[in-house]
Amino acid sequence: MVLVMGYALRCLPANEMGLWYVMSAIVGWASFVELGFGSTISRFASYYLGGSRSVQAIGLDAQLSDSTANYAAIAGLIHTARILYRRFGFFLILLALSLGLFWIVLRISPSEVPNRMITWFIVLAIGSGMNMAGQFWGNILFGLNEVRAYNQTLVLGLLLNYLAAYGGLLAGLGIGALVAGQLILNFAPRCLAYLQVRTLIPAADEKKTNWRDLWPTAWKTGVGSFAAFVYLQGTTLTCSILTDAATTASYGLTMQIALMLGGIAGSWLAVKYPEISQLQACGALAQLRKLVRRRMLMALLTYAAGTLTAVILLPFVMRFIRSQTPLLPPAQMIFLFILVGLELVIGMHVAVIQTGNKVSYLPAFVFSGILTIVLTLLLNAWAGTLGVWSVLLPPFMAQSIFNYWHTPWLCWRGLKPCATATPHRPSC
Repeated sequence: MVLVMGYALRCLPANEMGLWYVMSAIVGWASFVELGFGSTISRFASYYLGGSRSVQAIGLDAQLSDSTANYAAIAGLIHTARILYRRFGFFLILLALSLGLFWIVLRISPSEVPNRMITWFIVLAIGSGMNMAGQFWGNILFGLNEVRAYNQTLVLGLLLNYLAAYGGLLAGLGIGALVAGQLILNFAPRCLAYLQVRTLIPAADEKKTNWRDLWPTAWKTGVGSFAAFVYLQGTTLTCSILTDAATTASYGLTMQIALMLGGIAGSWLAVKYPEISQLQACGALAQLRKLVRRRMLMALLTYAAGTLTAVILLPFVMRFIRSQTPLLPPAQMIFLFILVGLELVIGMHVAVIQTGNKVSYLPAFVFSGILTIVLTLLLNAWAGTLGVWSVLLPPFMAQSIFNYWHTPWLCWRGLKPCATATPHRPSC
């Protein structure tokens, strides 16, 4: 993917890259119609795999059977997810197209957007909605602790993405090549996850899972994820409103690199989420704390090393590939990497809290999201145009007040001995 993006940066002008990042951000906003059901479904699959007969709405006072997996409940979970995600896909298409039209009317005249760009955006929106209909298969596969198989589907998706995007660029499709690559990137893993799950789940009578059983944690997870999107990934769309397309391209490119590095670093802990969920379900907190501490440290060291390497080498790489889209200036680039690094810390603690079937971090996330929007408006009203700084500073200031310290505190408080002890799940 890095090679494809490097070739795209060399072939496509900065204005087109800016529009691509806007298109991606709009679809990202629309994807929140999923409302956080994905991670909730994944956790429930882990609980049922560990032997849970049922899972309560909030917390983990689960009734455990023996160590035998509850395949009937998993089959019922799949049935419910299939119905939900077909509807989510339909609403994603409607919302993405509506947001795209709103952005064009708000930001620029429709006549200034080439027809081919509008066409490719429609293709991206419809294709993303169709992909959404099968997105839950990856969540189920991951929840069944098939981490290697799950990662293999992602790697194959990346390879197919590379071939489609690179071939499209060579054929002169422009942004259409990136759209095709993005759709294949999401479509291939879903198909492979479907095949994998079908081979893992034996035939069993379904124990129906009502969507209302998932809803109490799903909607809270969704709201928290949306708030996090507002003060990080969603800032690309904010940048497109406050600055020009070329600046948005630089911002989106730098953000993409930082997020990619954060994803790589965060995988040290992410691959253990199914195991962590099962440890939460049986109350093995001492083992859980040790695992979480070690994996978080590995993730932070990886991100720090990657950030240092990127700040030093990336400017030379961009000149070598003759990119038409530059990175952000050094000070802004370093600040953005710090912002993403802090979000990595928060995100890892949030994930551990979620494995306990809790969303106690939600007030801090909502507070930070709302405050980010307020500070962005005030900063631009009082200080005039600050360019990219008007996008970078508000989320940092908003989260520094509360979220940067409160969410980690919640996480480690919940991992103390006896924090989750119940008659069914003795933890001390």
